[in-house]
Order: sequence, then structure tokens, then C-alpha cells
Amino acid sequence: MNSGGRSMYTFGHLIQSQIVRNVRKSIFYSVLADETIDISQIEQFSLCVRPNNVRYSTEEEYYRQAVSVPYLDDFCNSLKERFESHKETVAFLQHILPEFCTKIDFCSLEAALNFYEEDLSHKEVMQSEFMLWKDKWSLEKSENLPKTAISSLEICVKTFFPNIYIILKLLTVLPVSVATVERSFSSLRRLKT
Repeated sequence: MNSGGRSMYTFGHLIQSQIVRNVRKSIFYSVLADETIDISQIEQFSLCVRPNNVRYSTEEEYYRQAVSVPYLDDFCNSLKERFESHKETVAFLQHILPEFCTKIDFCSLEAALNFYEEDLSHKEVMQSEFMLWKDKWSLEKSENLPKTAISSLEICVKTFFPNIYIILKLLTVLPVSVATVERSFSSLRRLKT
């Protein structure tokens, strides 16, 4: 083995040893894995270990630093990546939330409904259902209106509002992402370039 190969092995061994030490010290960690084929048609496998070595004085502080903030950061990045191509369409989906539906008419939903038309009933049925949904929430005080898709979904009666239920369900599941592992492939691609 030449000196360049020996130094690469040494650096790799040092990095691996440090990762193993961090994992052993951490209270919680996760393992992420994904694979892709790179530009030279060679399959690449990425394995990411995320140890949490956060200094904290209370469990609440640990949870905030190690779980909440990274989750929200990843969630925001996932939303940005996921919705970049059709963000306007998805933005119109939020109009189904009680907080917004009382202030808009059915036309405001059309772009989103056209995008998801295979999952929903005919437009006329959807329009009637929306009008009933809007009337239901028009009678409530604004502070009593559900503010999120999840809270709206929890009180949406699927039997009476099947299409509204589907749209709310779509709103709750859209941000699913594997952004962390995908970023490692992007980094690998930059290295190879």
C-alpha cells in the first residue's frame, strides 16, 4: 500500500472511530440509509448515523435541542423541497381549513382540486360538500375554529364530508421526506464533480 493509500485508510479509521465513540456516548441516535446510482452509473449506498450529544440541564431542554429543533428544521426544509414545483397548488389546499374556508369561495380551491381530481368526487359534489363545510364553520367564533389540518381532520365526519376528509388527509401527509439521506447524495455528487 502506498503512502497516499495508507493516509486515506488512517483518516477513514480516525473518522470511523470518532463516529463510534459519539454513538456510544449518545443517549439516542438514529440510522438512516438509502441508495442511488451516481452519474457514472455506479450504485452508491449512504449510511448516516445521527448521534445526539446535546448538553442539557433538564429533559425539556434536551427534547427541545435534540428533537424539536432538528425536527422542525428538517420539516421546514422538506416542505420547501417538496412544494417547490407545485407550491401554489398545495397552498390552495389550505383553503379547506375552517380558518380560511369561511373567507373564500369554491373557485379558490379549483387549482388544487384539479390536481387531485382522481382522488375526489365530481366537481359538483365537491362544490356542494364545500358549501356545507363552509356553512358549518361560518357559525363558529373564529377562536373556536381548528387551525391545522390535523385538528380539522380529527373533527371532520368522514360520512358527511368524504372529500373534505380526503383533502385534509392529503394536507397531513404531504411533507413526508428522506431529505437527510438525499443531501448526502448531493454532497457525494459535488465531491465526485
